[in-house]
Amino acid sequence: MNTCSSHYLIVAIICLIFFNACSKSDFHLPADGSTEDPQLLVTHTIAQLRDRQQAVTITDDVIVSGVVVMNDKSGNYFGKIVIEDKTGGIEICIDQSHLDKWYPVGRKVYIKCKDLILGNDKGNIQLGFGIDAEGRASNIPASVTDKYIVKGPFPEAIPADTVDLAMLADLYTGKPFLGKLVTIRQAEFTSSELGLPYAQVKGIASYTERHLMDCRGNTLTLGTSAYADFQPLAIPAGNGYITGVYERNNSTPRLSIRDTGDVRFYAPRCDGTLPATSGITTIADVRSLCSFPSDSIADLPAYRIAGIVISDRDAGNITPNRLVVQQDDRGLVLSFNDPHAFNLGDSIVADLHHASLSRISGLLQVGHLLTGSVFRAAIGKQIMPRKAHIRDLILHYNDWESTLVQIDDVRINSVSTYGGSRQLTDSSGEMSLFTRSMASFAGNFIPQEVHNITGILSMFNGDVQIWMRNLGDVD
Repeated sequence: MNTCSSHYLIVAIICLIFFNACSKSDFHLPADGSTEDPQLLVTHTIAQLRDRQQAVTITDDVIVSGVVVMNDKSGNYFGKIVIEDKTGGIEICIDQSHLDKWYPVGRKVYIKCKDLILGNDKGNIQLGFGIDAEGRASNIPASVTDKYIVKGPFPEAIPADTVDLAMLADLYTGKPFLGKLVTIRQAEFTSSELGLPYAQVKGIASYTERHLMDCRGNTLTLGTSAYADFQPLAIPAGNGYITGVYERNNSTPRLSIRDTGDVRFYAPRCDGTLPATSGITTIADVRSLCSFPSDSIADLPAYRIAGIVISDRDAGNITPNRLVVQQDDRGLVLSFNDPHAFNLGDSIVADLHHASLSRISGLLQVGHLLTGSVFRAAIGKQIMPRKAHIRDLILHYNDWESTLVQIDDVRINSVSTYGGSRQLTDSSGEMSLFTRSMASFAGNFIPQEVHNITGILSMFNGDVQIWMRNLGDVD
């Protein structure tokens, strides 16, 4: 296992993956909430720092800066973070647990390197407080961490080079990527390992190696700690993208992932076989985790959901960073950190690991998602709307929220444009039709005669609403 040396006995205790009660704590934010950039004068790139002499105390005022791309959040790393700039990456050894609270992935940091020492752990360059007998860096004591590591803004863009597996499988061509976050395209686990967990339990081995391959037979090792919270999960059977930190185990190249959100193997394997759908959690089961209005979960376990996008980003009646996905008769809003590129009718698979689940203005949604945690499996799919009267939509709202519905023989009580909140009436009752001012059809006048309206059932502060996807939803 790639580790930093310590003069202390390290006992890694990994938290339970889940718990019965919902929690309101939000662990996605750094503990101190720092957002300011101290703008220290950077004297060296990380590549220049890596090239300096190892096992010798740095005596000049060297300052490097980088973005955190790996920490101890999932338990796959312990006592260290990995930072990266455009030129390279390096491990920083720290004698402290829960480093993810102070150095979350995406935080910019400055490292004051004077009095620190470069070490080498089986080919991986480290920066620490001293050197052990094997040349590995020892941990910077927690009491003096702030002297050497200065926190910068959060979040910053996270770099990741996209490369072919063959490039990393070769020691020479892979050398420029050592210590960096990389994304490998078109990879899969070897067929002999399918069905196995990411790692053995710690009673058998503290560290387990599985094997990735591409369609040309090139292979690369994936290393996972027995203390990783995803240790018992089965490795996926499909083909696709995998992201992780590129390392060495002496002469063996390897990859370490941060969590299962880094593995997006949903496409057919090299031999044409499709991955099994096992491991998919239903949207109904995810919704049931927070069945009461006050419930929320800050850090979801390693759930994957699948469904069809029923919202239309092109028409603009939903914010650019959100979409609505429906599976069978249940739906859910997904909220991303950045604008997404998924279209109406896309069939998607979403990895919810470390995302949140809560109600915003009454509407249940998954938050803090990275766009890279969602994979487009197919396009042009269709969900048929549920036909119902307004009274039934209100009565069954909890079950039908965020699904596609259709109201027949309905009237819009307005002679103006769609933009804003308009009243819908049928023989059973009334409800709201809401259209964002940014929607492409917000300025269109409502036709004098409307017979049927299709839209997504939603809520805002107790008001049950329908969102039209586009003008095609009016008949």
